[in-house]
Amino acid sequence: MLIENIFRTILGLSCCIVILSLIIDLIINVNTFFLTKKQYFICCTYTKLCNEIMFYTSNDLVKMGIKYYPKVKVNYYRHKEKLGHYCPNNNEIVIYLKNHIGQNNNYEIGQIVDTILHEVRHYQQHKTTKEFFEELNSKNYGYNSNIEKDARKYARNNLRNCLAYLKQKNIIY
Repeated sequence: MLIENIFRTILGLSCCIVILSLIIDLIINVNTFFLTKKQYFICCTYTKLCNEIMFYTSNDLVKMGIKYYPKVKVNYYRHKEKLGHYCPNNNEIVIYLKNHIGQNNNYEIGQIVDTILHEVRHYQQHKTTKEFFEELNSKNYGYNSNIEKDARKYARNNLRNCLAYLKQKNIIY
């Protein structure tokens, strides 16, 4: 009887922890959603915007022992499924601007920042972990793979500070 009660208590606590972590994750995702949907305007070219986002990540690159930035290519056409991607063969991040158009036919600057931060994380993964190519080429690669979850988390954790950095540099307002 005592063991049964302990088991029920542990099971109940486990369920509460799972529910609480889901609620926290939802709150974080809603916050990120509103940051990416907020109306920002740029004071430069989109190429300069993308390069400034790269410069924002320089401290992380140095901490990881990465000496060079990836190349950034800005495409002004629509890709049928991607906002951007990282090409490990030539260390290049490609961003598809037309896939970042929101309401009123304006580019969603917050979403562009989020996408580049996400792709920079793939560059960091490529340069610092052996598992990057293993997972990239595995049958389990996709939205819920570890490298994608990590890239989304990195972008989410850096989005607010990167937007503040871009405002301070007078890149966006």
